[in-house]
Amino acid sequence: MVLRRETRRRGAVAVAATAAPAVVWLAAVPIGGLDIVASMPAPATPGTAARHAVTVGLPAVVVAAATASLAGWVLFSLLERLTPLAGPVWLGVALPAFILSLAGPFMATTTAAMLALAGMHLAVAAVLVPGLALSWQRSWPRDGGARLMRVGGR
Repeated sequence: MVLRRETRRRGAVAVAATAAPAVVWLAAVPIGGLDIVASMPAPATPGTAARHAVTVGLPAVVVAAATASLAGWVLFSLLERLTPLAGPVWLGVALPAFILSLAGPFMATTTAAMLALAGMHLAVAAVLVPGLALSWQRSWPRDGGARLMRVGGR
């Protein structure tokens, strides 16, 4: 099976975006001696606002990054099918999504853990957002697709 060049490149971007936060985690936890603990809402208990601590381990980091990478890849592929401006639209969606994702690190129990989590989010975005944007190729006709958009194709 022969994969298209864009598919190989985007696969490499997804792998790199999955590995990047793992490198941050490895630097922070085993090397830096940091415990990354987040305070999460407890399962619904009527009348309480209970929270419990969750240690963020390497498997959780890899699964979350892989999920974000594959979701980004799928979204980018859909945008390419729907609009001739997939690259700019991707940036307009991915950058605000990254900014919103930075709310997650605020659940950390220490400032150091919060900075490590924010670094992981930044590592994924720093690889995924430009990596997919740079893989975009203008494949629509030079007339911007106007010929394809005319009713009846005339």
